[in-house]
Amino acid sequence: MSCLVHYEVTLPDGRVRVVSFDKSASGYDCIKLLCRSEGVFEEADYFGLTYPGSRGEELWVNSRNRLAKQVPRPGRCQLRLAVRFFVQPHMLVEEATRQLFHLEALRRAGHQHPTEAARTTTLEQVANGAAYGCHFHPVKDCQRRKLLIGVDCESVLLCRADGGVLLRYAFPRVQKVTRSGRLIYLLLSNQDGIAREFGFRLASGKAAEGLYRCVTETHSFFRSGSVRSRLAMQRRRRHPLRNSPRVGDLKASLAALIKGGAVGSDAVNSEAKSAEDCCPCSCYAFDVRCTAKEVHDAARRRQFRDLRSAGGALKPAVAAAATTAEPAACPAGPDESINALASRLECLLQERTCCLCSDQPISIVLVPCSHMLSCQDCSAKLLECPICRGQIAGKQTVLLP
Repeated sequence: MSCLVHYEVTLPDGRVRVVSFDKSASGYDCIKLLCRSEGVFEEADYFGLTYPGSRGEELWVNSRNRLAKQVPRPGRCQLRLAVRFFVQPHMLVEEATRQLFHLEALRRAGHQHPTEAARTTTLEQVANGAAYGCHFHPVKDCQRRKLLIGVDCESVLLCRADGGVLLRYAFPRVQKVTRSGRLIYLLLSNQDGIAREFGFRLASGKAAEGLYRCVTETHSFFRSGSVRSRLAMQRRRRHPLRNSPRVGDLKASLAALIKGGAVGSDAVNSEAKSAEDCCPCSCYAFDVRCTAKEVHDAARRRQFRDLRSAGGALKPAVAAAATTAEPAACPAGPDESINALASRLECLLQERTCCLCSDQPISIVLVPCSHMLSCQDCSAKLLECPICRGQIAGKQTVLLP
């Protein structure tokens, strides 16, 4: 018999919702339910759940694992729905997502600006700031100085305790990130190419794991075209005695291991996958389901389907209005016609705008796949086609009417 667990979740606008899930529900189940209730359907991967740690640090829930096993004291721990990956405002498709981003930006700005200024700050103005979408983690260096490590979509920042930036390392200069207990080690290269390792201590082991995940997952979400299945399926095993599983769970783990070792080499992958699914002592180590490009593409496809279905539903009504002989039936007003033409014009402009910078018109066709998606400046940075992942043999200029 399933047992429901109740969670209190604070939304970006300050409202508190109580949701109930089965003990086996993952964190993404809760995120998806909350986002759908707010009108967000395809862009739920931008959001995550946070909860306070034992030392007051903010910890992120791994949305791919069971929620009840991550949150201490389920039912009494206060969760918060927050923006995890801050994409640029022009990349947001759904209006509800833009509203939640705006509320989150106001909440962050309210910690540094007066209330009146925070109320008038818009999402676009906040996005132009240097700290937009940057997650800060309090650390101590080898000299026990209190510092902040910030992670945004482009770089890793080393800041003073008051937020002043000391050093900024773009992701290509971050060569390696390792974790050992409460310690985090960053192997960073300077402008001369010389690598240097920095060590930092965090408040707890979970806080160190959170910083490690923040660096690796943010890099993968913003700078990768897709998530490789081998990376997405990585799991980390928990020690059975340390986590005190039930007897039934331990038996299931042993049965899964025995079953995985008794099969032939031709079926190792499928059996190992099923063994991992029924093994309660393992959980996903990587919490990125898809990249920023994939989320944006899915949202645009949904928007296109909605517009097409809305247009198909209007066609019979327009035909009926044209064929009716009633004098009361009249064509659409000039405002509606102007809005329809403006919507069509906007769709045409978006279709012919570079998918990478969303600024310049498309002017390059890739050879030999014949995909057209970028302007001349962005195509110079492409090594492979973002759509088919094929190698680019040449680039041809094209003039669209």
